[in-house]
Amino acid sequence: MTTIQETKQEKAVRLINQRLPKVRKGILKGIGNLASSQYDLSEEQVTEILGYLKSDVATVEKLLRNKKSSESFEVNIT
Repeated sequence: MTTIQETKQEKAVRLINQRLPKVRKGILKGIGNLASSQYDLSEEQVTEILGYLKSDVATVEKLLRNKKSSESFEVNIT
């Protein structure tokens, strides 16, 4: 029986193809639903939320580009 070894790049592509849709769906369902009429967020709160998301995207970009980053998942929306 022959087993085909997956390269690091093939494994990375396979995993990102599995994980990225779940993450994107989680953002839309978890945070995007707050845009419905049953919730009310101020413009300042929306700006804060988007700031956290943009910061996380910037952190992921640094990690993907092999640069050091300090992770912090604390949130303080007021």
